[in-house]
Amino acid sequence: MMHLIQSQQSAMKTRYVYQSAGETDRGLQKTTNEDCYLEHPQVLAHENILQQLGYLYAVADGVSGQAGGEIASQIAIDTLRMYYVLPQVDIPPEDRLRNVFLEAHRRIEEYAQTHSQYAGMGTTLTTIVLHNHTVYYAHVGDSRLYLLRPENRSMNQLTDDHSLVAKFVREGKLTPEEAAEEDTNVLEQALGCVSKIHVDIGEYASLQAGDLFLLCSDGLSDIVPDAKIREIILNAPTLSDACHRLITKANQYGGKDNITVVLVALEDAQENL
Repeated sequence: MMHLIQSQQSAMKTRYVYQSAGETDRGLQKTTNEDCYLEHPQVLAHENILQQLGYLYAVADGVSGQAGGEIASQIAIDTLRMYYVLPQVDIPPEDRLRNVFLEAHRRIEEYAQTHSQYAGMGTTLTTIVLHNHTVYYAHVGDSRLYLLRPENRSMNQLTDDHSLVAKFVREGKLTPEEAAEEDTNVLEQALGCVSKIHVDIGEYASLQAGDLFLLCSDGLSDIVPDAKIREIILNAPTLSDACHRLITKANQYGGKDNITVVLVALEDAQENL
């Protein structure tokens, strides 16, 4: 899928073509797919609104071990899709994102309260908004956002995992190698199943033609090493091929969880004329 975005810095306009692709898979060891993603932000909003507010992409991963994970992730994506583009007071993208996350949290809690069989259900949610020359991101849980720069073959994780294992790594109680061997990964933050959520908000303001953003659930990042993820993406002929190859690789590593990937690439519009 291809879109044109335009931004203005000083008197000079910069135009990007950006392309996106997404794919989700149940994996090899799960009976249901509790992941959900948003890769078609334009379907429910007028193009002028999207130009004003930015283009939205997201991955949600229903919390395993609780009934209703697939419902929670769908509520999160539906809330994001509907509420982000509603007319509101003119507020910055990061505040708009925070408000939508809080609304998704409220709606998941409300659903669980009226459907007792789903008590405790929850989901991760990781989102980016392409707006002018900046990518804004919001994040709760352990799904991830990466930035890849093909020009120097770099890949950097922009989000922090909201899990006990990741916390122990940051505190020096576990090495990354030890963390990779952990069988359980308890979330400290997730929409719907914690009493008070803290939404991580960030931005990346130095976009370049060629930049690639990867959003993924932990069904990919927990079992496929970052170096292998980077290699697959940079060597794939198209974004769709990259998504499919990432899911195939995760299944080759055992496919222990649902796997979801969304890729967004920015290209110089002049090179696509």
